[in-house]
Amino acid sequence: MDFARLCFICLILPIGEKKYFFIQKVFIIYQMILHVKAEEGVDIPKMDVIGKSDPYLVFKLSNSSKTWKTQFKKDTHTPVWKEEFHIPVSEKLDEQLHIELYDKDIINDDLISSIDFQINSFPKGKVVDQWY
Repeated sequence: MDFARLCFICLILPIGEKKYFFIQKVFIIYQMILHVKAEEGVDIPKMDVIGKSDPYLVFKLSNSSKTWKTQFKKDTHTPVWKEEFHIPVSEKLDEQLHIELYDKDIINDDLISSIDFQINSFPKGKVVDQWY
C-alpha cells in the first residue's frame, strides 16, 4: 500500500572553486545533491489504541549515520509535510536511501513502514514524483 508522495531530483551542483595560482587555473569542484521533497501522506494506519497517527518520515543514506526528518503531523491519517531536504551523495551514486515512516509517541515511536531506493535509480536532472 502506498502511504507517502515523495519527489526526488538528483542534480550536479558546483560547491566551490580551487585556485592554483602557480599554474593560473581554476578548478570547479562538483558534488551530487539528491533533492528530496516529502509532499504528503494518505491512509496512514493508526498505531495506537486511541486517536490517529502522528506521522513523520526519516531519511538515511546507507553509508552515513546522518539522518534527515520531517516534522511530525499531529493526529492525522493524511499528513501534509511539504518539506525539502538536500542530501549530499557520492558521484558514483552507489548509496542506498532508506526511508522510514513513524508514528510519534510519548515513549517509543512506532515504525509504520519503510522503503529503500538505490540512488543510481533516479535519473540525473529529472524529477521523480510518485506515491510509495
